[in-house]
Amino acid sequence: MTHVCHLITALGLGGAEQTVYNLVQNDENTCFTVCCLEAGGELISPLSDTDADVFVCGERFRFDPIAILDLCRYLSDKEVDVLHTHLPYAQVVGRFVASIAGIDVVVSTQHSIQSHYHPVTRWLEQQTSGFDTATVAVSEGVKQSFVRNRGSTHDRNWSIVHNGIDVSGFNSSVADSNPKIEDIDEKTVFLNVGRCVPAKNQRSILTAMNRILESIDDAHLVIAGSGPLHDELRNEAATLGIQDRVTLPGKVTPVEPFYASADVFVLPSLVEGLPITLLEAMAAELPVIATDIPGISEVVKDGTTGYLFSSSRSTELADAMIKIVENDPEAMGSRGFQHVKDHFDIINTVEGYRKIYRELS
Repeated sequence: MTHVCHLITALGLGGAEQTVYNLVQNDENTCFTVCCLEAGGELISPLSDTDADVFVCGERFRFDPIAILDLCRYLSDKEVDVLHTHLPYAQVVGRFVASIAGIDVVVSTQHSIQSHYHPVTRWLEQQTSGFDTATVAVSEGVKQSFVRNRGSTHDRNWSIVHNGIDVSGFNSSVADSNPKIEDIDEKTVFLNVGRCVPAKNQRSILTAMNRILESIDDAHLVIAGSGPLHDELRNEAATLGIQDRVTLPGKVTPVEPFYASADVFVLPSLVEGLPITLLEAMAAELPVIATDIPGISEVVKDGTTGYLFSSSRSTELADAMIKIVENDPEAMGSRGFQHVKDHFDIINTVEGYRKIYRELS
């Protein structure tokens, strides 16, 4: 049995963390250890219910030499076949640790476009990329962002393995959920799920709402997520005079009741790798409106499962939100469910990584 150790920066249940959790849950032919850098409870708690061994590195600061040496000693005793690293900080640390711990196979997964990473960490990741046996991108857009950049000193052995979710399981969870948003059962609900940070561009939805309300008088917007811009978004809604038409509940758990409450999912991000929330929305049979950028355009079939719009043209977003309500959104949602089930189910993700592990170990 192949022994794979995942090394991950555990800051929350984003795409990287969910990929690790889903692999551990669904690949019975692999023995897993998960080592957490910058660890928080979001990842560690779900993993406690699996067969994976979990090691928390416990750094006092990034690149803490004592914690890195502890990690080296831990992995040296584990007889790991493959060290699988996620996100640039973990990749830099993992490549160094692998060379010390005698791990011959290193797989790195890139979850976002290269320019989105911090410049220092990005440079370090580039300079250490030659330690990788294989590099995985979660989308073609992510791969191309690295291929186009000349800062890396080594060619990479690229594969693409899309993020995935348990599509049927998530659909059932949504269907069984009781909506958690009070007093809007009869309204047309637009939903966004994501951290409140500049890259998610949620302010553009607020700007669009004034125009939307002229055509859809029962429109209501829900932005489910926390982050540094959360209070600014609330204040912006008040400034625009639409605070009664906007709900900002912060971070929500579980998230399924919010998908159950919604009619349309909106994702106006400026940067994405391959967003899990988009897969969740389509698994929940919601039609989607999303930015026409790499990582999103690989998932959304424009005019079939939803609409894509240009992030530089704010009026396109409002027009698309109006258009989708007027053009059989239920049929679009059904087509989206089938599309994500066919191409982005967790079974495909697990098999993609399993194939890489088999070929390299």
